[in-house]
Amino acid sequence: MMENKKESGYIWLHYRVINVKTTINGETVWYINKLKNLLLKIKHFFIKPKYMKNATKYSEKKINSN
Repeated sequence: MMENKKESGYIWLHYRVINVKTTINGETVWYINKLKNLLLKIKHFFIKPKYMKNATKYSEKKINSN
């Protein structure tokens, strides 16, 4: 059976899916590269992204139990 696959020209390979970066609402929050990640953390320390600004606004709201 393996000989038939080799003769037909198909080569079966294993592959991995790797996320290069992750975004939330269009803002990049994580890179696979550690140096880029460090620079992004430094940037977020001085300039807060939109998703972080909105998180505090929604967390301060109290839910009415009535």
